[in-house]
Amino acid sequence: MLTWISEKGAKWVIYIFGAGIVIGLLSLGQTNLDSDRMPPVAKVNGKSVTMAEFKQAYEAALAQYANANIGEEARAQLRAQLLDQQIRAVLMGDQIRAAEVAATVAEMKNDLLNNPPESWKSAEIFQTDSAFDMAKWQRFVSTDSVYDFPFMLGYEQYLKNEKIPAMQLQAFVEAGYHSTDAESKFNVLRRENRMNVDVVYAPVDSFPVEGAVSDEELRKLYEAQPDSFWAPRLMAKFDMVALPVVPSERDAENARKMLDWIRGQMEDGMAFEELASSHSEDQGSAANGGSLGGYQPLDRWVAEFAAAARSLEPGQVSEPVRTSFGWHLIRCNGKKSEEGQELYDLSHILVRVNAGNETLDSLRRVLQAVRTAVVEDGKDFAEAVQAAGLSSSETPWLLRGQSIPGVGAVPGLASWGFADKTREKVSQINDNDQWMTLFSRKAILKPGQRDFALAEARLRERAALESREKAAEAYLKAKVAEWNGEIDSAKVAAAGKLVWNSAELVSTSGYVAGLGMGTAPLAALWNGKDASWSAVQKGERGFAVARATLRQPADPAVVERDAARESANATRFGGRVFLDEWVSTLEKGADVERNLDMYFAE
Repeated sequence: MLTWISEKGAKWVIYIFGAGIVIGLLSLGQTNLDSDRMPPVAKVNGKSVTMAEFKQAYEAALAQYANANIGEEARAQLRAQLLDQQIRAVLMGDQIRAAEVAATVAEMKNDLLNNPPESWKSAEIFQTDSAFDMAKWQRFVSTDSVYDFPFMLGYEQYLKNEKIPAMQLQAFVEAGYHSTDAESKFNVLRRENRMNVDVVYAPVDSFPVEGAVSDEELRKLYEAQPDSFWAPRLMAKFDMVALPVVPSERDAENARKMLDWIRGQMEDGMAFEELASSHSEDQGSAANGGSLGGYQPLDRWVAEFAAAARSLEPGQVSEPVRTSFGWHLIRCNGKKSEEGQELYDLSHILVRVNAGNETLDSLRRVLQAVRTAVVEDGKDFAEAVQAAGLSSSETPWLLRGQSIPGVGAVPGLASWGFADKTREKVSQINDNDQWMTLFSRKAILKPGQRDFALAEARLRERAALESREKAAEAYLKAKVAEWNGEIDSAKVAAAGKLVWNSAELVSTSGYVAGLGMGTAPLAALWNGKDASWSAVQKGERGFAVARATLRQPADPAVVERDAARESANATRFGGRVFLDEWVSTLEKGADVERNLDMYFAE
């Protein structure tokens, strides 16, 4: 076996060893590297998650998106999710040690034989006809000599100390959840008992809000609910100056010059497709040599683009065309008529008009004057903003990494704005594609604290909904009383504001417009004994009356067969939910310190 490995060369050894590193970093084990002298990216009950560990896991995760242009906001979310996984891994590791669970040789061998790591399956030596060959894998791991290699010894230790103990702990926790036969049978009957249903409902959206709710009334509603509207996590609000990043005419000229250069390259003999692939800023079409997807009507595109394309003959390339997206070169690949409609096969090269350094620097100078007035001259933020002839606005309460309404994600805000003590009274000057920003932190809200402003929008929505619900209920009750049980679709249509809906062979766990999904009204209809209309009741965003016009009971044989499956599936799924809740409880009770802000501008 050793000879066979050596004949394949060092590439295979490096491949498996590299995969083993990634697996280890994403596993439950957390190793403090002696060479990593930097502060930990997180601490969990005193145990460190080092930056070296996190960085390699993050880079491995980013590699999965190698061909995708993911933005900074998505990267920040990915980092937060990865750190959460590693924190949970530390907590699970503590529980494994406390429970003293251990892997047997038989368990390790079985897992190794039957569960090859996904990252190893694409290795050439395990392929037959370009597909993973399980037999080759099993022959490989059944050969004693392969365990002389460090990468296999490392994976064996991973199975022994991490993977299999984690699976055992998971089994112990999930065993605390059991689905009874009665529950399983009930769930099957809910799916298999079917009926035809007529519904008349009054959607709340058909009714206006009756009067505005005063601030005083909202405040009373807020004070009457002292156990609601808590901050779920650390939150902050800011005073903000946001200057729009608008490209100048010079920026537009520079983009036009770039497009002229591209056109010159084409005139010198370079292929349109090659230039589109290497220079077009429309990534979707650039990947296809600039093609916009074959024959389509011109109304798919903005007016300027369509007008230029209409004048082209097949094979012809347009002069530069300006649209709201930037500057384009358009090539007509073909035209045809189909069912009386003109269709065009087009390609294009796009150069966007972005703000250049001169534009950005001019905005930065304006905000720097405000920042200097606060940091060096000691002025109040509002005073400095006013002196600069600018205006500020207040953000809503924000979670770390949350986008700001109307502005979007602002890289760098979280690392300054969510620190226990801000180093300076104002943030650094931050920008995204559309705005140049400067912030002053107004307040911070810790988990479990309340604030009226945090609840106000939800309270207004709730008050407006209650107002509409009262109007919908009153209107439907009046019509039902007027019709005295003689209801049909024609009367409903003539009444206005009401909707008639009929559903055939719907289960009591199914969906019926006006009643909702798996609702108590559906169960009540099934249990009724006639086809009479129900009382007016709350339904799906409104009020409804309903009747069952046909009931089709489940086949007893189907119920018996599916109840057994239901029990097994419910236990498996419920166990996983139970495990997730258990780990979440561990996390809530843990002493967790997160330091992502020290390394990344969140």
